[in-house]
Amino acid sequence: MRSDLSCERVRAELSARLDDEGGAEPSARFDAHLADCGGCRHFEATQHLVRQALRLEVLPDAPDVTAGVMKAIARRPQRDVWAFRIRLASVAAIAAALVVLAATLPILERTPQTAQASEITQRVFAAARTLDSYRATFDIEERGWHADVPVRRFRGQVWYRAPERFRLRVRDLSAYPTGAWPSNDVDLVASPSRSWIREPYSCPPPALPGCAIRAGVEERTLVRRQPFDGTTRIPSDIVIPLETLVESDAFEVVGTQEVTGRSALHVVLTYSQAFPLVDALQAGGSWAPLLPLDRVDVWLDESSWFPLAFEVTRPGLDQPVLRVTTTSLREGDLLGASLFRAPAGGTIRDGGFSGDEQLRATGPHVPRYVAGLEPYRSGTTGSGATLVAFARGTTYLKITKAGGASRAGLDEPAEVVELRTGSFGLYRPAEPDSGRTIDLFRAETHVRLESNLRREQLLEVAASLPLEGAAPRKVRGGDKLIVRITPEQLGSISFARRPTELPGGYGPFSALLARDPRGADLTMIYLQSESGLEGSEIRVFQSSRVVMLPPISHDAVAVNLPGAAARWAPQRGELEWIGDDGIYRAIRAPSFDLPTVLGIARSLR
Repeated sequence: MRSDLSCERVRAELSARLDDEGGAEPSARFDAHLADCGGCRHFEATQHLVRQALRLEVLPDAPDVTAGVMKAIARRPQRDVWAFRIRLASVAAIAAALVVLAATLPILERTPQTAQASEITQRVFAAARTLDSYRATFDIEERGWHADVPVRRFRGQVWYRAPERFRLRVRDLSAYPTGAWPSNDVDLVASPSRSWIREPYSCPPPALPGCAIRAGVEERTLVRRQPFDGTTRIPSDIVIPLETLVESDAFEVVGTQEVTGRSALHVVLTYSQAFPLVDALQAGGSWAPLLPLDRVDVWLDESSWFPLAFEVTRPGLDQPVLRVTTTSLREGDLLGASLFRAPAGGTIRDGGFSGDEQLRATGPHVPRYVAGLEPYRSGTTGSGATLVAFARGTTYLKITKAGGASRAGLDEPAEVVELRTGSFGLYRPAEPDSGRTIDLFRAETHVRLESNLRREQLLEVAASLPLEGAAPRKVRGGDKLIVRITPEQLGSISFARRPTELPGGYGPFSALLARDPRGADLTMIYLQSESGLEGSEIRVFQSSRVVMLPPISHDAVAVNLPGAAARWAPQRGELEWIGDDGIYRAIRAPSFDLPTVLGIARSLR
């Protein structure tokens, strides 16, 4: 089983070491986590690539005044697999360095079509509940992976049987200049208890074809898989785009046209919103970087709501960066379990889940209302928590109950939501490695609900739990007190400044105040709708404890702010400075370019 170190902690340490801020050698737990976690290995490789690619104005070293500042600004690196797939935060960093391109990234102009979009969302959710099986073949055309390979072509095949059987086969049909180029063939098989992936690995694309690392193939297997496990989520949005179209105000409805002989509805989103759909066919291997604000056009079958085609475009480019078209599509076929029998090869990791049918749908931690879903699996996790899962079609709900002193998540940004009179929980939107979650902390019990149900449905489910009480707003650890702050309470914090200008659709999500004898830190999170794509949040951090800018990597850029000298770290999408009031401030927004972040900084009041 993976080390108990969190990905966030490991990646923070990796970044610090790459910035020459590391101290001791990695521990055995650190090494064990890296060995098991392809996402963290990818993060390490990508950060090496970014530091090689970005060589901007060099700032002189500053004294190290606090080792804890960068840990206080929580890192939210992207989830991904090995093979140097450049995603989100690191891609946004490269885009930010290329200021001319970044300044042209579009924000979609939407014509209000809320009623029609809302109807589409409802129909997609209804279709997701009734789907049993699906198979399809896709033609994939990609540009921008490497300057010497202008176009790559693939054939993708998908088989799905609800709720957790999935098979993906991608074959590279590209015409490479020579045989020295790695072929991007990918296989993924998932069943309820096991998942397996086989994918290529090599140097990052800019270093190809003559890099020192010999290309090869890697296999990874997860056994005793937890239901709807976050580290190996089924990329089912390629079947029904449930997460992609979760919010009706997040996409534009263009009209109807024929695609592959079917009547299709044309909708438009940004890549940050369409990530679950686009990423489904890129579950492994090496792909061209996509930017959060790239435009994504999707054509949905009007009867089944399957995505028949989609393409990703970028300003200034004549051809789509990515084009995917369905060439064959069938539903309702009898797909046998043997089709989804996952091999056990390569690196094998134990998910630690033990099934127990007697736990199903019993106990005070099971909601009275489960939104029409049916009992699916139940058991015990590797940490000893009990888990009950419900499912129907591609829709799922799982409830995990941890006893004892478990307080995981209490010190993380979350929205305090009232479930019913006098009962509160902590809500977080979906992320690439988890669905929407609601945490309830009651006495010695911690219950977490996770689902791809819509927000209002999940709140209703949580309200039906036979648990009384409220999540504590204060958490004490050692000499530090962490307090969850409401928007109304921000005015009582002397050094707090709030942005008055944010990108369209963004609003306050949560705020945490951490106090210790040296001072206080305030972290404010702003989100756009229900978007949970890593890198899409805007994080504003302010601290009375820091008197000088802490050391930073060599690729920082000096920037002028009114009354302050600031610096921009493109690899993190972060702007930081000491204000005229002596308060340290930082804005991290990996999805946006420097001009946008400067606009947010200037609007702080």
